[in-house]
Amino acid sequence: LDKMVSWDVVKGDGNGNYNTGNVITRAEFVAMMNRAYGYNDLGTMPFTDVTPWDWFYEDINKAYTAGIFQGTSDTTAEPYAPITREQAITLLARTMRMDEIPGEIIDFTDGRQFSSWSRGYVKAAIRAGIINGYEDGSCRPMQNLTRGEAIKMMCVGIGSLINTPGTHAP
Repeated sequence: LDKMVSWDVVKGDGNGNYNTGNVITRAEFVAMMNRAYGYNDLGTMPFTDVTPWDWFYEDINKAYTAGIFQGTSDTTAEPYAPITREQAITLLARTMRMDEIPGEIIDFTDGRQFSSWSRGYVKAAIRAGIINGYEDGSCRPMQNLTRGEAIKMMCVGIGSLINTPGTHAP
């Protein structure tokens, strides 16, 4: 949390609370991703539930324009809806430009519960060490993500900033 706050990826509420146990919305997660990865380009969006006066308008637009955010339908983004674990993993994997890896997810006891559209990205995120499951061996793909889980996922995805010249490896 401290690292993500110091990098200005995570912002608290008006009272300085980060509410790490609260569920995070699709719009809030996308806003964190934009701050973390620096998306800036705006384009045309098809979403009828995102209007120019919404606080998240530019964040949804930037993520959609970058090709990492897709709506829940051709015309809806559902910005106020909680983001599920599989949705967040997929968005982060797309953001990191991971190639989808085909096949079943056998790393978790509930691997067959992942939607077909997320499996390739989830497998890529597992292979990259971005995600891991719970102590019981599950990942709970349909469960809503908390702000704390989102912060951890984002922190692992970003890694450590390196500002020295040379070749670096993970």
